[in-house]
Amino acid sequence: MGFVHALYAAACWGALAACAIVACWRNLAGKPPAVRANATVPYVLIGALVAVAWPQLMRPLLDGDSLSYHLPNAAAWVQAHSLWTTATRYWWYPPASELFAAGLYSVGGPFALPWCGFGALALLGFRVAGWARGAFAGEPFYADALAAAVVTAYPLAIQGGTLQNDVWLAAFWLESLWTLRTVDGAAARTLATTVLLKPQGWLLAAIALIARRAPRRLWLTAAGTLALWLAHDALLWQRAIAAPAGTRVANLAGTSIAAHGADALALLARVTLTESPFALLALVAALAAPAIVRRDPRLGWAACAAALLFLALPFGYATPVAQLATGASLRFAAPAIAIGALILARSARRVPILATALLLASTAFGVWYVLSIFWNDGGTHAAIAFAFVAVVVAATARMLRRAWPNVLAFGLAVVAATHLAARHPLDYYADALSIGG
Repeated sequence: MGFVHALYAAACWGALAACAIVACWRNLAGKPPAVRANATVPYVLIGALVAVAWPQLMRPLLDGDSLSYHLPNAAAWVQAHSLWTTATRYWWYPPASELFAAGLYSVGGPFALPWCGFGALALLGFRVAGWARGAFAGEPFYADALAAAVVTAYPLAIQGGTLQNDVWLAAFWLESLWTLRTVDGAAARTLATTVLLKPQGWLLAAIALIARRAPRRLWLTAAGTLALWLAHDALLWQRAIAAPAGTRVANLAGTSIAAHGADALALLARVTLTESPFALLALVAALAAPAIVRRDPRLGWAACAAALLFLALPFGYATPVAQLATGASLRFAAPAIAIGALILARSARRVPILATALLLASTAFGVWYVLSIFWNDGGTHAAIAFAFVAVVVAATARMLRRAWPNVLAFGLAVVAATHLAARHPLDYYADALSIGG
C-alpha cells in the first residue's frame, strides 16, 4: 500500500478484513487447527508481558529514539499516504517496523503507538516458549519460565511500549530460524521482514539462511526484498527534501565495542550484570554456543555470529554521547540474547527444577527493575493487578476452549491504555524529564 500511494486508514482496515476472511475461509475449507483440552498455556509469560508492558502502554511514547526518527518516519508515510516521501532525515532507513507503526498510526492515532513494542515483545516471548517446549516436552513450565525471563530482561523489556526495533529484529530473526527448519510458506515472508528491520537485518537474515541451508529461492526472496528498498532509496536520494542523517560518520569501526578491546568487554559485563544478569548469561551462552550445541552445530554458529555481530556493530561503545556506559547500546544485543536463551535451555536439561527456579527469580528481578523506573506514577502500581487479570482471562479462555475472552480483554486493554496515554501527555513528558531523562 505504501508503494502504490494507498496507505489510508480505510485501506488498512480493508486489508485486515481481507486477512480475516481468508483465514476463516481456510478454516472452513480445510481442517481447522485442533484445540486440545490439555494445551499448555504460558501463564508466567503472559503475566510477565503485561507487568513490564503496562507502565509503558499507559503513557505516550517517551523514548528518545522513538521520537527522533521512528515516529517521524511512520507519521510522514501516513501523512503522505505513501513511502515516496523524504520529509524526515531517516527516510532511507529499512522500514519494516516503522511500516507496522504507520499502519497502527493510521487507524489508531499517536497514543496507540506503544502497542507496536508490545506486539514485537509478545511475538518473541511466544516463539521462545514454543521452541523451548519442543525441546522439553516433559517440562512445559520450564519453557514458560524461560520465555518470561527473556521478555523481562531489561534491554528487551524496556522496548515493550516503544517504537524501537531491536526486539522486532530479534523476534523475526528467531522466527526465521524457526520457519526455515521446515521451509514452510511463512519462511519467505519472515525473511523478507527480517531483511528490512534495521540496517543489519540483512546480515542476520543471511546468517539464518546459511545456518538452515536454505534453498536458493529463499536467498532470492531475501535479496529481492533488500534490492527493492535500495532501489527506493536510490530513486529518492538526489531529490531528498531532508538531508539523509547518519550517512557520514568518521571512523565507524572505532565506535564499536570490539574496537576498544578488553576494557570494553569488562564494561559490557559490569553494565549488563547490573541491568539484567540473565541477559549477560544469555549473551555469554550465545558466544559459547558452538561448544554447547553439539547436535545442531549450525545453530550454535548462528548464535555465536549474532553475538559477534553485536560486538562489531558501530555505535555499540560510544557516539557523541555514551552508549555502552549507560547501557543504551545493550538493545543491539537483543537477537543474541534471544538465541542465547535457547542455548541456555539446551544446557539446563539435567537440572530443570533448579533452572526453572532461577528463571523465575530472573523474571521477578526484571519486572521489579522495569516497574521501579515508572513507580513514581500511581498508574504503574496497577501493573501487577493487570498481570493477574490477564492470567485469569487466559485460564478462562482455556477452560472454555474459546478465544473470545482473550479478544475481549485485549480490546479493552487497548482502549484503556490509549485513553490513559492521551489524558495528560505533557505531564508525562515533564515527569520523565524530571528524573534525569
